[in-house]
Amino acid sequence: MRVATLILSFAPLLMLAGEEPDRPARISYQVGDLALEEIISPVDLEVVDPKATAQARHAAIARLPPVYRSLVSQGDPTVAAVVASFNSTRERFVAEVGLAFDGHPIDHREANSSRFREFRTGFQTVNTGFPVGNLLGLTWALGRDDSRLLSPILDTIEDAYADRVALESGDSGLPSELLLIEDGVGVPADQSALFETGRRIKQTEIIDLDAVQKEVHQELEVDYRPVSAFVTGLLQPNARFDVQLNDAYKRKKAESIIVVHQFRAGDRLVNRGEIITEDTMRALRNLDSRLPLQKAVPPAGIVASHPGLRISQPDQEADNGMHGWARGVLTCAVLLRLGRFPWFVHRHR
Repeated sequence: MRVATLILSFAPLLMLAGEEPDRPARISYQVGDLALEEIISPVDLEVVDPKATAQARHAAIARLPPVYRSLVSQGDPTVAAVVASFNSTRERFVAEVGLAFDGHPIDHREANSSRFREFRTGFQTVNTGFPVGNLLGLTWALGRDDSRLLSPILDTIEDAYADRVALESGDSGLPSELLLIEDGVGVPADQSALFETGRRIKQTEIIDLDAVQKEVHQELEVDYRPVSAFVTGLLQPNARFDVQLNDAYKRKKAESIIVVHQFRAGDRLVNRGEIITEDTMRALRNLDSRLPLQKAVPPAGIVASHPGLRISQPDQEADNGMHGWARGVLTCAVLLRLGRFPWFVHRHR
């Protein structure tokens, strides 16, 4: 009798011990699970969407202009090539005049002789440099200033390139826009400032090298026919496509593009009966990292919560009391059964 009385006196405590504690625990859903209850966020969230971010970055990169390096920061390469050829040809011509006529410069009588005309023709036959016409040959032979002969040629070249970016002719055609970076060596560690100083060049300022060659040839044919074909052959692009800078520019721009989904405190993250998707799982993981975790208790497939996380569980809450009483009664029955054994009775006498 004392045993039964003792057991009955502890029955309420046993039933309370059997009830589910009302305590939060970590979220245990996985992608593909069926949400048993709805989950409402207690805090504001910003969740990165990797797929949408990748799509946005791809679209943005496709709209970026290609990056070209300017080749004229240290002087126009075509002008430099023409001047270099002009100077080297003059040195060879003057040196050979000195050998053929016992010194340089020669006088007017020798310059107007058939001997000199034959000399100039022979020189030009083997000359691979700047073409030496009659007027230029006389100027060099007589030791006169030749700047008045070279300057108009250089002006024609500069006018053809003026305020335009001349690109190598190719099958891909000209870009509708490009980013022009001043010439330099390599790719600097801090590229942000470099890209900021770059100039956006519109299509109206971009020209094909073939078009530049045609313009220069037509201009020089009028007064400088002997040198027209030679100079046209020296024309070069004044900008070149830079693979390294182009890739770095696209990476830099892409890094700044991030697509996020915003949730406000009180927003529903999961509806009851909803399939947990990757997007939903990212929101739950984000919430998981924002709030302190409690001891995890739920079996697989049962969602629990963080402190403050509201999870609607009406069925579970309604059944908690009944489950607690059932466990208490079962425990009492077991103890009564154990009461038949002497060791148990002896302990409580």
